[in-house]
Amino acid sequence: MRSRHWDYRFLVGIILVGFLALAGCDTATSGTTNTGTPSTTAATGTPASGTTPTTGSTPTPSTTPTPSTTPAPTATPSGSNPPPLAQLTVYVGSDDNNFYGINAATGAKRWSYALGQGANKPSPINGIAYGTAGNQIFAINSGSLLWHVTPGGTFYGRPAVDLGTNLVLAGADDNAVYAVHANDGSAAWSYATGGPITGSLFYDNGLVFTGSQDGYVYAIHENNGTFAWRTLASAVEFAAPTGSKGILYIGADDGNVYALNESNGSIKWKFPTGGQILSKPSIVNGTVYIGSDDHNLYALNANSGGKIWQHALNDNVGTPIVANGVVFVGSSDGSVYALNAGNGSQLWMKSVGGLTRPWFDTNQGIVYVGSADGSLYAFDAGNGSQKWKFTAGGAMNSPTVGT
Repeated sequence: MRSRHWDYRFLVGIILVGFLALAGCDTATSGTTNTGTPSTTAATGTPASGTTPTTGSTPTPSTTPTPSTTPAPTATPSGSNPPPLAQLTVYVGSDDNNFYGINAATGAKRWSYALGQGANKPSPINGIAYGTAGNQIFAINSGSLLWHVTPGGTFYGRPAVDLGTNLVLAGADDNAVYAVHANDGSAAWSYATGGPITGSLFYDNGLVFTGSQDGYVYAIHENNGTFAWRTLASAVEFAAPTGSKGILYIGADDGNVYALNESNGSIKWKFPTGGQILSKPSIVNGTVYIGSDDHNLYALNANSGGKIWQHALNDNVGTPIVANGVVFVGSSDGSVYALNAGNGSQLWMKSVGGLTRPWFDTNQGIVYVGSADGSLYAFDAGNGSQKWKFTAGGAMNSPTVGT
């Protein structure tokens, strides 16, 4: 298995300047093991049985988890105007083992919490940041730990949070997908694949999707953790799936981008790039944007897989984000790029002081980047000029902006 972050592979022998890249058959009892009989399968073989997560030891510092009677969080109604940047927080982990909340407008620190491990890209909702760090899944509210659990294995991906089902979902390198309750972290279910899971998960229409290093893409019933289908594709390391209009998109070690039918796992199309894919695709306006280790960013027709354009960068390409007709992506050459989403032409490029993490975030015209130089950067999305930077005591990981 590869190292924790895809970009770490390039730290040997070269000096990198940071870049911003960035569930069905059996009913399961909450907290029990699921074996799961397949209802539909796109490949031969019996799916592995699940394992039950357990609550682990308290991290440093110790904090009492929220009681199980705590109500589940609720989502903010859609359609309202976004709050101003000064009311938003950039949530980001650092390799100094702290988790930070930073004022999105100014870069001033609001709070920090000593997790004892470096946090991956978090998922904040209504002031609660759900995250993974080492062997733990946690929830933090304004710098106070609400709960944490250590189900087993090490987590490398961003947790998926579904407040509709009150679940936080994450995959680990002990070959398991874990579901815990969002209000208190108690175990809901787990499901075992045949290989480590080092990427983030995606859920849609009652199913949870993940790639595994055993070469399969899995769909699991979200309500009880039972098997839905699996499709043989290729080993998936760190790459994460996403979906749109009933189609699941994922990149794999064989260099192919796969488009799968979410309901049964059948392959709709696949597109070959020239290198391993460790990034997550972004789907906007019928186009799939995805980076490859062949040093290219691709724009593909989401329906047919036909190539619309490709743009060559100077090194391996991370996860793109798209906002207002612009694709923002990082490369292992240590630079952040802004490209025209329609034709791939370069708008601007910005280099920073250390290797950036593969995912970043954008909000209201600002792009936020974590860098291995220990700084979190905010750049103007229009021209790449630096708005501010916040410096911590260790490499900054991939940030997320939220309330």
